[in-house]
Amino acid sequence: MRRGLMQIGSWLLLPYWLFRAWLPGGQRDQPSLTEEELAAWAEREFRYALQAVAVSAPEQIQALSPGHVPEETINEFKFCSEAFLSLAPKGMSAALAEQIHQLAEDLWALPEDVFSQDTDPGCMARPEWAPLRQRAKRILRELNWPIEPPPPYVYNGRGVYERR
Repeated sequence: MRRGLMQIGSWLLLPYWLFRAWLPGGQRDQPSLTEEELAAWAEREFRYALQAVAVSAPEQIQALSPGHVPEETINEFKFCSEAFLSLAPKGMSAALAEQIHQLAEDLWALPEDVFSQDTDPGCMARPEWAPLRQRAKRILRELNWPIEPPPPYVYNGRGVYERR
């Protein structure tokens, strides 16, 4: 599933997700966001995705459940990092942008057996995650963002889970 979805090309999914699925409540049918609003959205969602990679396995599960947490962690990071980098804040170094891009690639390159079990703490605690978590923490520090779990998803009663 993970590779099948992303092989379509996140560039193809990006406009749909940006303007339909991920916008804060009530804005899904609005025509568009200003460039500043879109940049703020991309930064917030990327921060949450980066925090989800950086925290421990139990914290990842709490922040990204329900769902297949290993896949959610990687798909969310890949999508949000691309959105963030495409709207990169002024003054962000090329080296930092490359670190973010490389972390996304390395998450994507995790072996398939890491995804064999849905939301299993043992799966999320495998040694392959440790260096990726450390790199995510370094990026958070460089961006002056807190190393803490992102807000969890909460069911909004309309068939959608969203962060609060």
